[in-house]
Amino acid sequence: MAFFLLVEQGELSDINWSVALVPLLYMGVICSFVGQTLQVLAQKHTSATSAGLIMKLESVFGSIFSITFGFEPVTGKLVVGGTLIMLSIILMELDFKLLLGKSKLKEIIKS
Repeated sequence: MAFFLLVEQGELSDINWSVALVPLLYMGVICSFVGQTLQVLAQKHTSATSAGLIMKLESVFGSIFSITFGFEPVTGKLVVGGTLIMLSIILMELDFKLLLGKSKLKEIIKS
């Protein structure tokens, strides 16, 4: 907001506040406050790992919905970014002790 006020050349008087007020309140109260409150309350009932995975997937779900509703085209950067996020989630969920064995894992950590 501060950047907008310093750099933007448009005037705030061009905004029709009587039309914009209801959507702004809806976005501020329902989408931001209520959404975040429900998310925090629900995270109390999950593990830290599950909560972290859900938080990491927010950007992926946002991109999927944006593409589905036609607001954003599928680009290479979008696919690469989504793939990197999914790979990081898979890496977080892997049990390296089981995959490598405890002795190999200790060798990797020591070196």
